Amino acid sequence: MQTYMILIVYLKLVSYVISQCAQNAQGTTGNCLCMQGYYGINAEIGSSCIQCPSGTNTTEPSNSTNGNTNALTNISVCNQCSLNFYMNAAASTSQPIASAQCTACPTGSGTQIPSKTPTDISFCSICVPNYYMTVAAFNPIPGVKAFPAICIPCPANSSSPLQTQTGALVNCNCYDVNALPFSATQTTCTCLNGYYGNVSSVEGGPSGCTRCPPGMFSVGGIPCQKCPSGSQILSDLSGCSCYDNSTGVNPWSFYTNTCQCRAGYYGDPSKAVSGTTDSCSPCPNGYTSIAGIALQQSDCYLSGTTFRAVTRFYVVIFVSILILL
Repeated sequence: MQTYMILIVYLKLVSYVISQCAQNAQGTTGNCLCMQGYYGINAEIGSSCIQCPSGTNTTEPSNSTNGNTNALTNISVCNQCSLNFYMNAAASTSQPIASAQCTACPTGSGTQIPSKTPTDISFCSICVPNYYMTVAAFNPIPGVKAFPAICIPCPANSSSPLQTQTGALVNCNCYDVNALPFSATQTTCTCLNGYYGNVSSVEGGPSGCTRCPPGMFSVGGIPCQKCPSGSQILSDLSGCSCYDNSTGVNPWSFYTNTCQCRAGYYGDPSKAVSGTTDSCSPCPNGYTSIAGIALQQSDCYLSGTTFRAVTRFYVVIFVSILILL
């Protein structure tokens, strides 16, 4: 009984071994073929499939005369170039036997189909995903060399599909659904106006941009801010506009976030409401003012007086008041 059981185990083991194909092979017993990109005499257990040189490839697995798996197979069956490679020289079936000679396309560029015959660098006529094309590939003519498609990488946190035609940065898309679209002036992934935070760095991931509370603005993902007195928020939530935009009023600025008079004027446009005009009046002839400082006419100073002198004047007055107190 023990001998019988040992025999059964042995037969099962033999059956398992002969049913397996070699590494880098596929198929069933008696029909084991080296996978595409490999070649060998046969692919049963005990043999091996040799990988083609970098950048080269074979046709689909076959045990035909010119296939990649038979007794006459050699490195010359590595006779085509992989995607994103172009062929410098064809494979040689006579001495010296050699595979095709393939060169990788420049970074960002690629090929639409495998190269099966000798060609040149202009075969690299597409831009692979995450690049956009600025110049199309050029086939050589007398006196002018061939060149590949010129491909520029998409900015950080963005991607693009494979490109077959010239385009621009707008062919790239930020990962974050709440990011500003690319344009001639928008060249990085930042949150939409009215959103704050950092854009997502993972394609398909959750948005990193959060909408500001009502009545607040944000540009470039900075913390949300309220508009100053005397202004209203813009419809695109990118900033504010002063109610009074008449002569003498400085336009609202992101850097100051105030509504104030221009230099040479006095007044207080921060108190303006919708429809208000002439919040700022010009200083009298011969007098001027510093932007946003002069709230009343007495704050204007003689034009020939330097800022340092004006500052000194106000300091003296302030000190005098302290002494009197």
